[in-house]
Amino acid sequence: MFKTLVIASALVLASTAQAGSFSGSTHDFSRGNSATNACAVCHTRTSGLETGAAVFTPYTSTTMQAKGGGQPGASSKLCLACHDGVLASNNFKIAGKSNLGTNLSNDHPIGIVYDDGLAAADGSLHATTHNVTIGAGAQTKSGTIAVSMLSSGKMECTTCHDVHNTFTADGGKGLIKVSMVQSSLCTTCHDK
Repeated sequence: MFKTLVIASALVLASTAQAGSFSGSTHDFSRGNSATNACAVCHTRTSGLETGAAVFTPYTSTTMQAKGGGQPGASSKLCLACHDGVLASNNFKIAGKSNLGTNLSNDHPIGIVYDDGLAAADGSLHATTHNVTIGAGAQTKSGTIAVSMLSSGKMECTTCHDVHNTFTADGGKGLIKVSMVQSSLCTTCHDK
């Protein structure tokens, strides 16, 4: 176990980020600090990140057909533990547009069920069986919306963002799964 942790930590300490590499990416918190295990920041209960304390104001719209909205799911709460601008802003210097706050009413909805019933009711969403490709260059993966984009059948932060920089289309800058060129990320799920 210790040997595996040492090897994993050594791999994370590389200096430049590229698609397909967590090392040097936006979420590599070991940069310049060999005492910090990059994985431990998010993947241990002793990391100091509280994932259930904040109450968020969700996105709402009179035309939204989605159900299950309200509070973000577990994976999004883990993201928001840093990006809500409360807990981790001092530790990781999260500022600007990366600091979302707890009012998510002007952001894309998360924590909503995305299924074929929603796609049919909405009329402008692709079915969950719609094929998509995430990533760029040699680091791409194809699959359905259900497999490649959703988290337990829900739209969460990880629907659009690959926090491990494995399949990103922007070189790891915003950890976006699909390019923003010509609204490609949006049209991955939206038909119009």
